[in-house]
Amino acid sequence: LGKHFDDIDKYKMYGTCTVKFIVDKEGKVTAVEATTMKGTRFAALSEKIIKNSPRWSPAVQYGRKVNAYRVQPVTLTPPDN
Repeated sequence: LGKHFDDIDKYKMYGTCTVKFIVDKEGKVTAVEATTMKGTRFAALSEKIIKNSPRWSPAVQYGRKVNAYRVQPVTLTPPDN
């Protein structure tokens, strides 16, 4: 996330963007889609952050790892000056 702060400050991208995606059985993130703020730089940045994140812990159902949808809010607030 740190490497994207220049874009955030430059374009004043603040607010909450909700991102929907799938975490597969191995913890890989696929099918990433911003469900709010579509078409904005903030939505594109939120999708990029989720796509490039490390592996997630997969969901477990009946003791077995399964693919599962995840909805994650990405919130950025302006720094206090």
